[in-house]
Amino acid sequence: GTNLSISCDNPPYGHVGVAYSHGFRATGGTEPYTFAITAGALPPGLTLDAGTGVISGTPTTKGVYTFTVSVADEQDATAAVECTIAISGKCLVE
Repeated sequence: GTNLSISCDNPPYGHVGVAYSHGFRATGGTEPYTFAITAGALPPGLTLDAGTGVISGTPTTKGVYTFTVSVADEQDATAAVECTIAISGKCLVE
């Protein structure tokens, strides 16, 4: 086996209208890795970079979002983990 694994790496809380970035950490296996969201959905406004495992963007909707992130390596080994990101409303007074 390749012992490929992936962790949520403790995604921080996000805030509506504030730029967000967080990387999921994959270990083991054979690079390059390919990341994907395979269940659930990221908070609206955020996207996953399939090559780096980094989600980034500016959240548009508050809520708690649970999704599964999977990673595949060059040998077609896969691993997945369920993660949750909470987005709160605007934290700044205009």
